[in-house]
Amino acid sequence: MPYDKVLLGHLQRRLAQISITTSALRNQGLPGTISTVRDYLDDCIDLGRFFNVLPDLRKYTRFLDKHTDALRSRLTVRANGNMWGPSRKALNLFFRAIVYDKILCDHFKVPRNPKVYDALIAPMEIPLDKDAAKGIRGDFQGSLPRWHGIIHLTPEISEEYQQAALEIAMNERTARVHLDMRYWRNTD
Repeated sequence: MPYDKVLLGHLQRRLAQISITTSALRNQGLPGTISTVRDYLDDCIDLGRFFNVLPDLRKYTRFLDKHTDALRSRLTVRANGNMWGPSRKALNLFFRAIVYDKILCDHFKVPRNPKVYDALIAPMEIPLDKDAAKGIRGDFQGSLPRWHGIIHLTPEISEEYQQAALEIAMNERTARVHLDMRYWRNTD
């Protein structure tokens, strides 16, 4: 039985609020950046479309790129700088919160079997930040560009780190997005 649209709307708003914390976007723009991001996630992301494109890497990548550019445009107007990295990180944090939420997964009929679930979310990216970059660099056998911070992240550098994370995840038989749980504030 599908959930009520009002409940789903409240849930989307809540996930936008709790996935984009002050620490998630610290020093990533002018005052008001976090509220602009949260409003975008609440108002502009169609969850049905998200779940529809998620299983297809090409469609999901286009969806993610489109929203990264749209959110970046809103933030760049305010910050007068490159906001691609903070925009991408915010979207990846929000999308991870969505696929980790039981009510939304039940409503959109996400399989509960862990292997099928991980295959479904395989296109998702790890939210990049200094902790994720450090973890990826430590676990990846190849070379990666130096990490200069989210505010300086470009699509090209992001892609290199995402590909490295994908290789790590494949070796560990998990979804790349799950690596963030291990790398987040890791003190090892």
